[in-house]
Amino acid sequence: MSRHVVAGTAGHVDHGKTALVKLLTGTDTDRWAEEKRRGITIDLGFALLDLGNGLTASIVDVPGHEDFVRNMVAGATGVDVALMVVAADEGVMPQTVEHLAILEFLGVAAGVVVISKVDLAEPEWLELVQADVAERLGKSAIRWEPAVRFSAETGEGEAAVREALARARARAGAGRWLQGRRCGCFPARCGPACGAWRSMARGATAPSQGFAPRWRSPV
Repeated sequence: MSRHVVAGTAGHVDHGKTALVKLLTGTDTDRWAEEKRRGITIDLGFALLDLGNGLTASIVDVPGHEDFVRNMVAGATGVDVALMVVAADEGVMPQTVEHLAILEFLGVAAGVVVISKVDLAEPEWLELVQADVAERLGKSAIRWEPAVRFSAETGEGEAAVREALARARARAGAGRWLQGRRCGCFPARCGPACGAWRSMARGATAPSQGFAPRWRSPV
């Protein structure tokens, strides 16, 4: 029988969440013209990731900008595993902290932390950033996998991220969607394609800067 997990990105704006998802899945989750123009994620994005050995993951890519935090909350609701992204050249930033608090409040059990853009950081600075992240997440209620160093430019760390997601899925146990508390989908369909997911995501609010996307089902 196939196994499934729902993973949601988290982290500060421009820390490379969407680039990570694109490298892992081949899907660019920034679909809107306004997202392309501004170079940031505004609405929720979705992608499917094959982790091998019969395990698949539905990836929910969320906005990192503080103005779109309500969209982030809508996307994070119901995820089994958090995929926290922290840029090596900046380190922990305000929305890193905010998103962590949201994930803990929502009761996410397990997570993978990715130190992105490692190609832009000096080795000494990278060590400091990773130590800071480890110290902060060590106090978290979420059970985090050891940090993975990643670069969307070179592909460094791609395999390690996949392996960490599989381990985190095991830590989190069977996905909450598959336990039947939210929907009755078969494992192959549960996630962004299911009606319960869509009902939840309709609660996402549009930003107030003159751009008002309507949430759409990816199927």
